Amino acid sequence: MIARAMNTRGDDGLSYSDLARRNARVERKIRVRTLRRLVELVEQDTEIEVELAFRLDDEGKVWITGQTFVNLDLQCQRCAQVVRHALDNAFEMCVVFGEQRADELDDGRNLLVVSAAEITVSEIIEDELLLSLPQSLCTQDACDRLPPLDYPVPLTQGVLPLVGETPAMENGASVVTGESTRPFEGLAKLIAAAERQQSGEEQ
Repeated sequence: MIARAMNTRGDDGLSYSDLARRNARVERKIRVRTLRRLVELVEQDTEIEVELAFRLDDEGKVWITGQTFVNLDLQCQRCAQVVRHALDNAFEMCVVFGEQRADELDDGRNLLVVSAAEITVSEIIEDELLLSLPQSLCTQDACDRLPPLDYPVPLTQGVLPLVGETPAMENGASVVTGESTRPFEGLAKLIAAAERQQSGEEQ
């Protein structure tokens, strides 16, 4: 996956090369509203806890290992109401400068393409957060407002009468008591009666 960071400078700007040379760690708390794409998908503005670790590999490439945590209010697909979802996400990415270099290194590793010497925390984490959002929230978190999907069936329902038996009548409707659990008992009686009749005729 390739994430692209815009050439944005400001108070949140991080010199990733310098931080990697020093094996530095960065801890920040940023608001959801600073992530313009994520804020369109959630129901509130809240803090995102961010931890970032920078390092250089043997080839001199900058790597960022990160961890984010945030409680988001997302819409449940079953009850169509808002459900609180804890998003705890870990990631690792290689920082590359420019699109051409990204194409050369696009071998399956997670890349962050930059066009400046500094990047913001928001630029580092937004794509990772978007990819971590549940595609079907109702399958990951229990929904207290979801009605039961199955109902108990009374014993007197769904039981067929035995062969040769006539269901009892109650208020003009047939009622099956379900007292017997031997569905072929009536058939056995009919076969036995037919055999006795045949034996009598042969005599």
